[in-house]
Amino acid sequence: MAHLKVFEGNQPACSEASDALERLVAENFELRNTAIELVLQTWILRERLSDVVTRSAMRQH
Repeated sequence: MAHLKVFEGNQPACSEASDALERLVAENFELRNTAIELVLQTWILRERLSDVVTRSAMRQH
């Protein structure tokens, strides 16, 4: 019975830890999505810049 009381006494702490872990997982997911979006945007911008530089070089010749 003493063990049950100890476990019951720790439930709020366990619940808090579980909630914190859930928030961290959600934040991690959001950060990964943001990172992927930034990589894609960077790739698109590099492609556009490359096109602009190529056109500019062609006009100079």
